[in-house]
Amino acid sequence: MTISTNRLFLLGVLLVSLAMLSYETLLPRVFAVYVGPNFVYFLISIALVGLSSGGIIASIWEERFSSNPYTHLTASAILFAGCVFLTTWLTYEAGSFLNTTLDTRYATQLAAIVDRSKPIPAGIIAGPSMLFVLVVGALTAVPFLFAGLCLSLAFRYGSSALGKIYGYDLIGAGLGCALTVGSLTWLSATNALVLVSALAGAAALCFAYHSRAERGQTYFRYAGVTLVLFTALFLFGVLWRSPFEFRIHQFAHLRSYLDGPVEETEFKWTPIGRISLLHRQWSPPLNLTPRVRPKHFVAMDLGGHSVLETFSSENLEEIKHTSVFTDDVPEQIVIPGGYRPQIREYLVLMAGNGQDMMRAYAWYGDQIRLEGVELNPVVYEMGFDYPQANLRTFFEKPNVKMWIAEGRAFVERSKKTYDLILLSYSGATFATGTGSLASTPQFLFTKEAFVEYLKKLSTGGVLIVAGGTDPGGLPSSLRTFVAALDEVRPGSDARRHVIFYQLKGAPSTSHYAIYHKDPLSEEEIPRIKSVLDSHGLELTYSAFTRPTYAQVEEYFSSVNPERSASLWTFRPLAGERVHADNQPFYYFDLVWGSLGGYLVLGYLGTLLAALLVAIIFLVAPLAVARRRSPPGSRRVPWYYFCAFALLGSGFILIEVGSIQKFELFLGYPTLTLVVILSLLLIWTGVGSYWSNRLFDSGLLSVRKSALVIVGYGIAALYFLNSLIYHLMGLPLAAKILVIAAVLFPLGLLLGTLFPQLLRQLGSEQGRFIPLAWGLNGIFSVVASNLGAILYLFLGASAVFFLGLACYAVLGILAHAFSVETFQQAEQKAGVPLKTLESKLAE
Repeated sequence: MTISTNRLFLLGVLLVSLAMLSYETLLPRVFAVYVGPNFVYFLISIALVGLSSGGIIASIWEERFSSNPYTHLTASAILFAGCVFLTTWLTYEAGSFLNTTLDTRYATQLAAIVDRSKPIPAGIIAGPSMLFVLVVGALTAVPFLFAGLCLSLAFRYGSSALGKIYGYDLIGAGLGCALTVGSLTWLSATNALVLVSALAGAAALCFAYHSRAERGQTYFRYAGVTLVLFTALFLFGVLWRSPFEFRIHQFAHLRSYLDGPVEETEFKWTPIGRISLLHRQWSPPLNLTPRVRPKHFVAMDLGGHSVLETFSSENLEEIKHTSVFTDDVPEQIVIPGGYRPQIREYLVLMAGNGQDMMRAYAWYGDQIRLEGVELNPVVYEMGFDYPQANLRTFFEKPNVKMWIAEGRAFVERSKKTYDLILLSYSGATFATGTGSLASTPQFLFTKEAFVEYLKKLSTGGVLIVAGGTDPGGLPSSLRTFVAALDEVRPGSDARRHVIFYQLKGAPSTSHYAIYHKDPLSEEEIPRIKSVLDSHGLELTYSAFTRPTYAQVEEYFSSVNPERSASLWTFRPLAGERVHADNQPFYYFDLVWGSLGGYLVLGYLGTLLAALLVAIIFLVAPLAVARRRSPPGSRRVPWYYFCAFALLGSGFILIEVGSIQKFELFLGYPTLTLVVILSLLLIWTGVGSYWSNRLFDSGLLSVRKSALVIVGYGIAALYFLNSLIYHLMGLPLAAKILVIAAVLFPLGLLLGTLFPQLLRQLGSEQGRFIPLAWGLNGIFSVVASNLGAILYLFLGASAVFFLGLACYAVLGILAHAFSVETFQQAEQKAGVPLKTLESKLAE
């Protein structure tokens, strides 16, 4: 049975897809509150598993849906709406239980600990957090199952207009990504999720209009009640209060055993994350002698936070000799001004609420000009909501300025030169909230970024990467700085451009680095020593003194140290890598026991789970479908199984690679995710809509589309790796237009293949359409996790190129598997070729 694909039906498809993608992109924001931001690919996998399950169910029980498809479309949309709200509430309950468990564990551990100098074991949170991820992940697959069932039924019974349906599906998905950003700008996550349920209810009403002929007014009433119920709940949450709210646990952002429980006095949802104003008792974790005192800070989810320093004469005198994480060593930003008094122009990237800037002001006051760059305006503004800090007075001073921008893009656009550029603590940034592996801060620490910093420094300028390094290792930034210096000033002796120091008489404490654009002279060393001595510090490395930092001396003694870590290889230790835009991972070592090691294990586990799901979800339905096939029916050729698997893998790999490559260009992580997904899905939808006309005219074919995708993709990759750097200074709107122009041909071509491959199957193979949808989704699950792992080791270009390789294989198969091959195979099997509505175009 076929159904009428009129505008109301197509609107229903668009609304289901819009609600589904919005739900998918909202989930990482909720997970970030309870378990941190690194579960984007896991949730993409869960969504794809659910969607694939819906497609497979539609394939196996086709006879149950064929008699009244409108009714089942309506029912699946209603169930989708209800399950979104139900799983949202269950996620809240599970999160509350997780928070209670973690609070109890932390309180017990803190009360029993004797040596408070030891790091907090990750086991406190690992078990309960992973249980939350698995249980809630399984629950959230259910709404996607009903969304997948709804879309599969639309494809199956609207097969006469596959191009249009697929086009509306993809355009709706693109709009769903944009809806997430818009809703989190104005709403809480809870209200945004209720809005998703209301949209799914509206889709059910669109389908129910046609179901009246099948089941009278019953399902029409059900759909109407669903829409009214969730719309009323949404309005109640917006105008009064949300039915519940996702919150962090009391020991979030713990830095040592001396920290107490946190008190939250204010919060606000943003597209980047949940920002909150917090207060606790703490002692800086690197103090040699504990000193417990109040701490006030602005934090995002369970990620980074920015300490609020009070702008008063008493506190300025206090913080002059301290840094954010220790009272024993002053902040690095204050040191260079002591031995180079000509330093006047300061730029702080990832400035948070200005804790580094205020320490520089405490020393040099109105003699210097301070500029800070912070990505999230809510972070900056929420500091003003704690009036005791008096931050507004500080930032209103004529020589102090905070810019709301992404740091790398700001430096690229700036026409000024600076005497000192500081990359603040990674914990002071709020750009990591997408959960994507290459979040914006990573690109501030790459060789290409360091080259720009060196170019923007004035003569005698200084570059600082905040934070110390354990005595037994190298700073993660050293090799990258040396490689950048070699590009800006070929042949320079890098040893004369760096100094290291540490707390005097404490050889087991951290070393701190200061990098210089111009070589230091031997005459400057006594002055540097004098300044360090006045702060209770000692020089541990320079080109003109006997070094006590053995690891740095060993590094500089090697031949061509700046090339000892190739940009085209991957080394597991952060200190052994030259960090590049293609492989930007600065923050962690990829070894067992480290944060990066656990992250890799997590993605490997997700990949293995995805493979298991793929096997189960493919073998079982194929076996059932084979047993139920009527005698003499024509089996689907193996080519189509390969084709839909390659489409699923190739598309998601290109999508993941595009997000990572364009994130640097656009500068805003969440905006990049939305822009890339929206544009790619919308352009793909346009391609799907016009695919019949393009294929019927002979302009395109499966082989041509696949191979042109490969050719254009290689050209786009070249643009992203080289030419795009000339456009980094463009305004944001112009950058989005550039991205739209680059993605349009790619998306148009990508969108033509899925509906045309379905069309080639012919009407006798209509039962394969939902299974093709499921097959496409399952391999997308595998590829999304594989892409994340490959990005860790090989970079974004490799992920993008692997996606193109999938389309290259598809093009080769399309060329080899001609109509004659079909005929020979079926003649050999003794089954005549009854129908093929269109040939595999050569």
